[in-house]
Amino acid sequence: MYKICVFAGTSDGRELIDFLQQYKFDITVCVATEYGKHLLNDDIKVRDGKMDIECMREFFVDQKFDTILDCTHPYAQIVTENIYMTCKNLGIEYLRINREDSQLDDCVQVNTVEDAVEYLKSTTGNILSTIGSKELHKFADCGYIDRMHVRVLPFEESLELCKKANIPSSNIIAMQGPFTYELNYALVKALDIKVILTKDSGTVGGFLEKLQVAKDANIKLVVINKPQQKTGYTLQQIKQIIENKAKVFVVALGVGALDFLTPRAKTILQNADVIIGAKRAIAEVSSIVEDKQLIAEIDTDKIVEHINATDATNKTIAVIFTGDVGFYSGAAKLRERIPNVVSICGISSPIYLAAKLNMPWEDIKLVSMHQRKNNIIANIKRYHKVFALLGGQNTVTSLCELLLSYKIEVKICVGENLSYDNEKITIGTPATLKNQQFSSLS
Repeated sequence: MYKICVFAGTSDGRELIDFLQQYKFDITVCVATEYGKHLLNDDIKVRDGKMDIECMREFFVDQKFDTILDCTHPYAQIVTENIYMTCKNLGIEYLRINREDSQLDDCVQVNTVEDAVEYLKSTTGNILSTIGSKELHKFADCGYIDRMHVRVLPFEESLELCKKANIPSSNIIAMQGPFTYELNYALVKALDIKVILTKDSGTVGGFLEKLQVAKDANIKLVVINKPQQKTGYTLQQIKQIIENKAKVFVVALGVGALDFLTPRAKTILQNADVIIGAKRAIAEVSSIVEDKQLIAEIDTDKIVEHINATDATNKTIAVIFTGDVGFYSGAAKLRERIPNVVSICGISSPIYLAAKLNMPWEDIKLVSMHQRKNNIIANIKRYHKVFALLGGQNTVTSLCELLLSYKIEVKICVGENLSYDNEKITIGTPATLKNQQFSSLS
């Protein structure tokens, strides 16, 4: 099983972990503190405690990770460098998640904590520090410690660091975030704050709330700039990269014609090594792909056999289905059998037909009578609009005869060969449509 190690400890790190858990990767999360461990779900494999570069090397070698995801705080330079160098030396894939830079036009910017210490000597009034506790010792002899109020995590280690920095106990705010605009504003007013000291922690780190408070309260916001970041990716880009490691994609072709294939689905098919699906679907996509192994198969057991027989470490497999993977699709059975499947949605026939009829579809009852039993009469009596997928013995003619036997007068819209050049949409009543000929899949 593909093994991923996540260095977390931030809110975006926890979001990434939640995303990873939908796939059956072997995931290990590394956090520096017991507090970081406490924020994670109990079913996650966690290694807590700080690691130097030698400890990281031993851990990575022992666990045989395939990929390391560095989602540590943007100011944790030493940790990031150690993770990067360890991965580089061991030949392990390293992916860094970076936060987007904030707009700092209305802020006082300094490059380091030491620069902040010096700048704040030129200010007057109370200061609210939101930079945490680890570097507070640099303020110990600043000369204005009595007007510094510090917001830190409510843990013994944080309080001890405050003590070593000579922060008066009355100036310590021990709180756990996230912190809203309202709470920040209330603190500023209650403590008569004139300067907020912060880091550029981005949107997920609550920076925008502090920026807005500073503007509304007409006070200074001093920002310690982020250090130079390792080349990395946004959280959304990382999610896309991880999806591509899943190796097996369930791809919806949509309503029919390739004009309605989503760009994402097309990209996956063109990048896949093996494409499996119904004979007609395979023939359809063969015009947009080259040098692929194309397998015509619809039986789930045999599809699973093909997947298991494929070298999944080096090849990407796309299993294709018409319509959408969530609407009476064979994709459901496959997802139960194969781990790490990524589903790519498509434009389903109900959505397409509703659009052609200029009809909203949020109030349509969706049912399938294609090789399924369904009490269509009960649904028609209960719902104003019903979409029925027909097939097999359940034809338009049999449906019309059933409606006539119950003396139900409704308008019927029949869609055939939707999205193709020979598309046909017929509108009538049970009486006018019962003797007409329609495609078996309508």
